Amino acid sequence: MNRRIQILIGLLVVALVAGLAWLWHERMELRWETRNRSSQAAIENRMLGATMLLRQRGYTVALAGSLGALNLRTLSDGTLIIGNEYGTTAPDTAQLLLAWVRRGNTLITSPRWASAAERAALAA
Repeated sequence: MNRRIQILIGLLVVALVAGLAWLWHERMELRWETRNRSSQAAIENRMLGATMLLRQRGYTVALAGSLGALNLRTLSDGTLIIGNEYGTTAPDTAQLLLAWVRRGNTLITSPRWASAAERAALAA
């Protein structure tokens, strides 16, 4: 056989093997696919993960839309989780919360930096 034909056949074999390897990888390898799903429960409850975990552990969980929706004078004993509650708390509300904590209850909140307007309101 001619040397050029042998080189051409060799290149075709290499291209065929490379193409088959690529095809195998495309068809047979597992891939992650993202699927965006909206859960009505997650939309309604920002603390869904914490709620489900606490219920699985046997705790009673009650949800409130905001701190203002709670009646702090009749708040039952236990743990209060305040997540993403932005803004300053009124002094009387803060005193009721702290009195509830002094009775032996637990308050969990997420810290954040106060804005300039909030610092000014606290200083007044």
